[in-house]
Amino acid sequence: MIRNIIFDMGQVLVRFQPEVICERITKDKIMAKELAELIMGSKEWDKLDEGTLSFEEAEAVFVQRSPEFADQIHQVLAHFDEMIDPMDAMEKLVIDLKQRGYSLYVLSNVSERYWNLKKRIPALALFKNQVLSYAEKVNKPDQKIYEVLLNRYQLNPEECLFIDDKMENLAVPQKMGWTVHQYKTAEECRQFLREMNILQDSDE
Repeated sequence: MIRNIIFDMGQVLVRFQPEVICERITKDKIMAKELAELIMGSKEWDKLDEGTLSFEEAEAVFVQRSPEFADQIHQVLAHFDEMIDPMDAMEKLVIDLKQRGYSLYVLSNVSERYWNLKKRIPALALFKNQVLSYAEKVNKPDQKIYEVLLNRYQLNPEECLFIDDKMENLAVPQKMGWTVHQYKTAEECRQFLREMNILQDSDE
């Protein structure tokens, strides 16, 4: 029986679209694409999520690579979290699950800016418990981060459902005995939860 529902954050609870974020900074679609590849598509971005690189260090690396974008790079790194929006209908879904008595957790690759987002995004504010990559110094899909969640909150893998938008993040917990689901849309996710008898048609 599922008792614990664990959510990824980006493209599940919040809308993380690098080119859209960068376009809000530059107002130029071509430059936005280049900035998104330079910043969010880099190994340094993964290290920010891993908590092994500071934003100041990352900015220095990006500016060295593309000095012509120095100002835009600074603006993106300083303000990207202000331009991340909620995913449609997910706050209601989280509320419905809480009302039905499920224990809810966030398990996400995310930098320390998570705490800024939690202040802004209503769905995130509903979670008391989270395991965050930057704090654990390990990113999904490394098995260690899934083990941290199980051990910290004394969870039974057979009672866990993990919802993530990326298949590569679901394979490891599935092998560990979790139920997993690839997120596509809030309505599709809700339908899956109905099929699992976790939610009912009346939970609308």
